[in-house]
Amino acid sequence: MKRLELIRKPEIFQGEKYLNINKNYFEGWYFKNTNGKKGISFIPGIHINHTISKAFIQVITSQSSYYIDYDIKDYQFNQEPFFIKIGNNTFSKKGINIDIEDKSQNLKIYGNIQYSNSKIFILIL
Repeated sequence: MKRLELIRKPEIFQGEKYLNINKNYFEGWYFKNTNGKKGISFIPGIHINHTISKAFIQVITSQSSYYIDYDIKDYQFNQEPFFIKIGNNTFSKKGINIDIEDKSQNLKIYGNIQYSNSKIFILIL
């Protein structure tokens, strides 16, 4: 039955039970934004293992990929309505707000993208 719930609501955070224990876990959400020729994708997520727990945002463009670490304390999740907050960045079904600056990668991205007719795709391996 859990498998059916995952298919109907792929945005549900599965890893809450792993946040306070020393068990390896990874979860991320893929937000692909494109106008046909150009695009930018954001992957907010968490990574937990026996030595460190952290939140992250991966940024992917046609030219580069960037990975920005955040303290796990900077991560917030809400299921209804679906909402992820990492640092000053927010992600939801309605859109995303980005405020990233990483001087070590010479990266500065800020802005707002609103969704009106988004599609959710699921990859099951």
